[in-house]
Amino acid sequence: MAKHKSLMQAWSKSFPDQPSPFMSVNVSGLQLSELKEIDALAGIIADSEVDPAYIKLEITETMMVENFAHATDALNKLKDLGTSIALDDFGTGYSSLSYLHQFPLDTIKIDRSFVVNMDQSTSSYRVVNGIARLALALETNIVAEGIEEKAQMDTLREMGCQYGQGYYMSRPLGFDQAIELIEKKTTW
Repeated sequence: MAKHKSLMQAWSKSFPDQPSPFMSVNVSGLQLSELKEIDALAGIIADSEVDPAYIKLEITETMMVENFAHATDALNKLKDLGTSIALDDFGTGYSSLSYLHQFPLDTIKIDRSFVVNMDQSTSSYRVVNGIARLALALETNIVAEGIEEKAQMDTLREMGCQYGQGYYMSRPLGFDQAIELIEKKTTW
């Protein structure tokens, strides 16, 4: 809890006009195979004393299409916890547009396999642009994975992408290094 407060304080001081940061947590389909597992997840969130509004749970689309009814119940239960839900690696699994408007999704993540090739491949560019337009039409946030160059970041911003992940921004960091990066007021 103390680390979370330190992070939030550093962020607010360095970026007062920006929304608060969130933590993304990957959740596997196995973890959601039984609804009682969501109760265990709720306990973990409560024990962390972190406001669930700052937690984004990332779910792969495979989990959603294998059992639509169960996925609907599970996602609604997760939303009831107060967390956000991201559809991770969109377009790499059993993509089905039929479920996108029926699930309580807050974010669609564009898989790095499309992003890293979008400067060299017209088809990758078109896929990324199509996913971005779809996400915007559904009024969800967009996270692009695998950003390694400024040109990719610029292109993704032009497409309307609000968030990004990748080595262009930073390699994975420990807590103290993350605080240092925030305090430097680094922008990309």
